[in-house]
Amino acid sequence: MYGSSRPGGSPRPGGSPRPGGSPRPGGSPGPGGSSGPGGSSGPHRKRSEDTESSFLLPVS
Repeated sequence: MYGSSRPGGSPRPGGSPRPGGSPRPGGSPGPGGSSGPGGSSGPHRKRSEDTESSFLLPVS
């Protein structure tokens, strides 16, 4: 009967919550700042330039 108390030691494995520290790696979202490069929209200006150049071509 006392042996049943042994299984009670299972609470120890409960220490697994420690690995919960994994949330720290969640900091990876920081790299999400890459969205900054999203400024690549700037290249869109090039498109406008292309339209302008194409506009000049017909005009010339």
